[in-house]
Amino acid sequence: MSSSINMPVKKASNANRSAGECRSTSLPLETVSDGNDETGQATGRASWTIGTKVIHRAFDDLALEELYQKYCQRSRESDLDCFFLTGCLVAVHSAISFSLKQPEQELQSRVLVGAGVSSVVAVAQASLGFYIRGRKKKNSAVEQGVDGGHQQATAAAAAIVTSTGRLTYAAWLLANVLILGLVAVVPSPDQGTRALTWLLLINFLTCVTLPLRLRVCLFLTSIVSLLFLAVSAFTSWDEAGHHRPTLHQQLMGETILLVGSISLGLVAYLVADIRLRRAFLDTRQSFEMRLTIESQAREQEQLLLSVLPEHVAVKMRQDLGTAHDGQFKKIYMSRHENVSILFADIVGFTAISSTYPASELVHILNELFARFDRLSQRYHQMRIKILGDCYYCICGAPVERPDHAVLCVYMGLAMIDAIKCVRESTSSPVDMRVGIHTGAVLAGVLGQRQWQFDVYSQDVELANKMESSGQPGRVHVSSRTLSFLGDEFEVEAAHGEKREQVLRMAGIETYFILRARNQISHPAEEESKKMVIDHTEAATVAITKVLPSRFDQEAAAVVVNTVCQTSDPADGWCGCFQRCSKVDKTSLLVVGEVAGENRSLLRPSRLNEQQHFGSVGIARGPSTSSTDPTNLLTQTFVDSEREGKYRLHRDPTAVYNLLALPLALTWLAFFALATSPWNPVYVVFFPVIAGLLLLVVVGVADTWENCDSVGQVKKLSALVNGKLGLRCCLVVLGILLLVGAHLSGQGFSRAFPCPSEASLVLISVAMVPHLASYFKGTFLLLLSATYICLPWLHYQPSLDVPCWFHRDGLHTQELILASCVLLVTSLVLFSLARQLESTSRSLYTNWAGIEEQRERAADLGRRNQALLFNILPAHVAQHFLRKDIHQRDEQLYSQSCTSVGVLFASIPNFSEFYSEETVNNQGLECLRFLNEVISDFDALLDQSQFSEMTKIKTIGSTYMAASGLNITQQPKEDEDILTRWKHLALLVEFALSMQRTLQNINDQSFNHFVLRMGINHGPTTAGVIGATKPHYDIWGNAVNVASRMESTGKAGCIQVTEETSTILRHFGYQFEQRGLVFVKGKGQLLTYYLIESDASVT
Repeated sequence: MSSSINMPVKKASNANRSAGECRSTSLPLETVSDGNDETGQATGRASWTIGTKVIHRAFDDLALEELYQKYCQRSRESDLDCFFLTGCLVAVHSAISFSLKQPEQELQSRVLVGAGVSSVVAVAQASLGFYIRGRKKKNSAVEQGVDGGHQQATAAAAAIVTSTGRLTYAAWLLANVLILGLVAVVPSPDQGTRALTWLLLINFLTCVTLPLRLRVCLFLTSIVSLLFLAVSAFTSWDEAGHHRPTLHQQLMGETILLVGSISLGLVAYLVADIRLRRAFLDTRQSFEMRLTIESQAREQEQLLLSVLPEHVAVKMRQDLGTAHDGQFKKIYMSRHENVSILFADIVGFTAISSTYPASELVHILNELFARFDRLSQRYHQMRIKILGDCYYCICGAPVERPDHAVLCVYMGLAMIDAIKCVRESTSSPVDMRVGIHTGAVLAGVLGQRQWQFDVYSQDVELANKMESSGQPGRVHVSSRTLSFLGDEFEVEAAHGEKREQVLRMAGIETYFILRARNQISHPAEEESKKMVIDHTEAATVAITKVLPSRFDQEAAAVVVNTVCQTSDPADGWCGCFQRCSKVDKTSLLVVGEVAGENRSLLRPSRLNEQQHFGSVGIARGPSTSSTDPTNLLTQTFVDSEREGKYRLHRDPTAVYNLLALPLALTWLAFFALATSPWNPVYVVFFPVIAGLLLLVVVGVADTWENCDSVGQVKKLSALVNGKLGLRCCLVVLGILLLVGAHLSGQGFSRAFPCPSEASLVLISVAMVPHLASYFKGTFLLLLSATYICLPWLHYQPSLDVPCWFHRDGLHTQELILASCVLLVTSLVLFSLARQLESTSRSLYTNWAGIEEQRERAADLGRRNQALLFNILPAHVAQHFLRKDIHQRDEQLYSQSCTSVGVLFASIPNFSEFYSEETVNNQGLECLRFLNEVISDFDALLDQSQFSEMTKIKTIGSTYMAASGLNITQQPKEDEDILTRWKHLALLVEFALSMQRTLQNINDQSFNHFVLRMGINHGPTTAGVIGATKPHYDIWGNAVNVASRMESTGKAGCIQVTEETSTILRHFGYQFEQRGLVFVKGKGQLLTYYLIESDASVT
């Protein structure tokens, strides 16, 4: 059977596991996922089973596993230095030991050959180490020099992996052949025990430092161990065919120690593999999150630019999510001179709106306004706003153009041509009335909700009057605009000043455009191409400011190219919402704690990018370019804050290296029992082993899931692991228990232990977690000194003679050589500890960077959502967030709402307050005050009682809001009137709150502004229209009448129709009859003023 256990830090429930059941194995299982979901993206899960399958640990996804193996090989390249160092030191030590030999006459030639071969091997190992180091630097330079070349970069990575793999086998072969030669060339007990000590170290390093798969490591170490045992047994026979009496003890002891070294290497490999696989997934996710972050940045920019010009969007994006200190709320407004303003109104739209259903009406409007948006791009117009069936735009701001008036006239002529298609398709007498005026504008955004770019000035009012005083099917221009047209057009007098008093008072003469004298060559093609190129380059520069490395710049180019290719200006905004929906959802998944529930952040269209990142970026191994500077001696981070966080950070898998202590002591106990007669002192092994296992349990218990039976132990484990000092004390206690038990149980029984046993102790000490490398080095040095000094204190069998041999006397030369073996072992293990700590710090730096990226992705997701909710009402934004990405913009948002309340509220005396004198900064200070008023009105919408209110837009100083638009909260037909129209009563309360808010502002600013408000109810059509700029609006008879209720009302009053008053009386409102009022398109309507409110609306 196979068993699995959850990764400690990944919280996943198992339905088949009982509440009190506790599963535990010697190592954790990390269940990892590569992001497959119901959409069919690629997945990868780490499999972990007992028995033979433990050596086949791999991702289910073969491609992912292959990529991981490349990553693993590259990440372990730095550990190869330790192996080459060991091989070189072994060869040097062998050469020295052969040189000091004084063998018998028949063995002299062997000694000379051994010394020569050892010297050659030492040189070869050093050469291989330097060659691989130089090759790695060279290929890294090649990789860094690849300018987005996928095949070249992949070939460079493959060349490193291939060359490293071959040379690794060569280095391993040289080291092991030399060790076997030590035993075979000049067989002696002291030479054999030194060779065994070297082999224990080499076996361990094979598993820990070589970039090989686990099954390969186990195969290689098993083969060389069997060969060593065979050679050792063979050299124990003399010429007469007799072997030593203790041969079986010798072979059994050597076997136990060799298996012990391999088992320690196995534990180290498995723990490192878990950490590396997690780092691999984190690295892979890091690249994906970089795509996500940049994609979100692009989408955030697209959302902003869909409703705001770039110069305003840049300021607002910088201020998004930041607090503003000041007496007034921040206003985004700027003044522009010589701007042409175009107003266009659809004549006959009312007839269409009463004929077609909501969805078809929105579709017609979207098609028409989409065409207008494309025309505005062609003629360099900036669409400002859509007011029902009115479309207006400007030219000459924010980018100044000398031909602004000419382009505006061409825009008007093209709009009149465009309306003909609607007239033909609907068989309705619709037409366009276009008015153009040129002057100065204040352009920007007012309020805190439903951002819409708008322009304000007296010239804007004149442009509006130019449209209303024009004629259908004709472009009506002012004398001011005519002065900028030159001889481009033929005109005739329009006498609009006779039809409009405002124009007459301003002294403006008006004209109709007859035709263009010379058709201009439209800049649609060449200039558009140039704009795309410039935009792409600008985006690349912006993105590479965030991504510092060369590879990240390549990735940024890929991201920009992908976004530019999929962002059609004609239909990009809806796709942008859909992409934003995808990114926002994945941002939440990025922050999620369950790896198994992660979804890939890459969309299917980015599969090629994923492959590019995988083969070029991920396969390069952990990035070291972003690693924080460290102290060369202590390896601590130079940044004390980062060092403190690193010390407090706990890797839940590293603690499993504590298993090395009880495991090593267990093998040493077996060794003692197998090679020596029973001694009562050996009893000390068993309680110490149990104590060490308990320490391991304390170290790892808090990572176990669903283990209620060891609740107290988990609490103790959490307490210990929560503090660095307690963790270190736990490790030090384990080391002291191991060494004390070994010396008391094994050493004192024979005066001192063998060097091969000491080597096993040193290896286990080098594996322990939580201790800094210099602390480990100190422990290794002290232990080596202890094991070296013991033979000098006892005149018993020497250190270099194993316990199964018995010789009298002490050979100083052999003792020194054996002592050197232990010192070299300590040196190598200290070097390994430093290298592993360096890798650990690098992985921590990568992890910290990924955590920062997660936070950035989540923050961008929240900003995107906030931005989206500031562009569209919440229920409309949710519609686009839920929309399937594959639907694109084929289905527009449109809803028929049967019971809607509509409110128009204006400040009629604001026009008297507004002036463009120098003292008011050409009107900017007046608009700053208006921004305060509108912002306070917006703040009312944050109150829970007004949650059903929806701000539609502002038109100058007019505020438009509605209730009952959320399709999910539409009333049912059988509901009573109090339930059905509760939102209408709340709309009245909102209007009264607006009055109180304005009065508070008057009291503070010593002004006398009043609100003139109109409310109506009825069915409406709600929808989002616009090709490149989403615009949410409502249409219908209820909207038109509500607008007339405001415009024909009285300042300080709320005017409603008779039908609306009848409904509101049920809520306790009192009304005063005004009488009959003429309403355009409706004739005479009986209206009422709200005079008293005894309502209790909850």
